[in-house]
Amino acid sequence: MRGLPPFLLAAAVAVTATATACGGDDSAPASEAEPDADGDADAEPDPGAVVSVGQGYHEFRELAPGDPIEVHLGPQGGYMIYVAYRVSGLDPGDAADPAALDNPKVTVRATRGELFLGAVTRRLGLRPVDDATFEGLGTALVFRSGVGSAEYLDQVFDLTTKVTDSAGRAASTSLSLTGVFAGETDFLPP
Repeated sequence: MRGLPPFLLAAAVAVTATATACGGDDSAPASEAEPDADGDADAEPDPGAVVSVGQGYHEFRELAPGDPIEVHLGPQGGYMIYVAYRVSGLDPGDAADPAALDNPKVTVRATRGELFLGAVTRRLGLRPVDDATFEGLGTALVFRSGVGSAEYLDQVFDLTTKVTDSAGRAASTSLSLTGVFAGETDFLPP
């Protein structure tokens, strides 16, 4: 890009950065396009640990198998769900320091049969609900851009949530849920 005027060079760099950040080739098979959503596959499930899954950005609303889950149209045009979770029996980390490396890691993964819909992994300190229960709110799972909304809107899909603490103990659960369109997202992250 030698010899380009500075404003064109800056524009080329911005376009390249945006294209890289927003995804690449959506034609890849699900097995190749799927990120290492679990990264902690060696974490042993702890029989004393429990995770409950809900939805909500500002408050926890528990979900049961077969329940509807709200699908939002995000500000950049992608569809997403906001997953909330409550955990007991694991180290909650430090809710006051979101960057703490010893905060628990949560992985949320959506599939419909063999079709990979999306996943997110986030490290987050959980805030107390009571002496034994802690929660995380508003974890946004953005559906893959190469998957049409017909695959999750008004369709049943599986949502698997796994929480792993800094000691390597884990709790996970999976629910079959029905995606229902809830409109455009009109709130800011917590």
